Amino acid sequence: MSSVKKWPDSPEARAALKEYLDNALSRSPDSIGPEDTLGGDDLDFSGADLSGLSLIEAWFIAANLSDVRLVGADLYRSCVNGASLDGAILDGADMRKVNARGCTAVGAKIRGADARSAALDSADFREVDFSGSDLRQASLSGSDLRNARLDGCKYLDTRLIRSRLGGASVSGGQGSVYGPADVGVTEPRIIGGGELYQWFRDHGAPEVVVLEL
Repeated sequence: MSSVKKWPDSPEARAALKEYLDNALSRSPDSIGPEDTLGGDDLDFSGADLSGLSLIEAWFIAANLSDVRLVGADLYRSCVNGASLDGAILDGADMRKVNARGCTAVGAKIRGADARSAALDSADFREVDFSGSDLRQASLSGSDLRNARLDGCKYLDTRLIRSRLGGASVSGGQGSVYGPADVGVTEPRIIGGGELYQWFRDHGAPEVVVLEL
């Protein structure tokens, strides 16, 4: 396991992280139980650089992760419901099956991340850079993706139902998505089926297929 590059400013968050890492040294990677996961709910991790850490199934419900660096971190099946990730950097992170419903991540960088089967519903992803990320079978239903960068993303049955895509860039995207979605910039414009397919084509993503439930 990689070492902590920069510890959180909060003593409570530092203590929780230290306990988790100390326990990690004494356990087998194949025998992780609930008692072995990081309990970071409601804690303030601001000021931290947790890049490269294994944080599998960590709990960050309603935690403050704003501006925290998590580059290349392993967040497989972690739970960040309602957390603040504004300005965080998660480039190359393993976010498979992450549960991040209702989180806010305005301006975060999540480039080249593996977010397959992640639950990212009802989240605030305005101006987030998802460029090159794998969003296959992920759900972003009801999320705000206005002015986000989704260039080169991979989709497969990805749920964008009632997501807000106004001003988002989607060039080079490939795969299948579920609509309808709101593509309005100044006022709502909910479209699906052929209209949404044409919207993707007009924005440089002719290989995105639109599905309907």
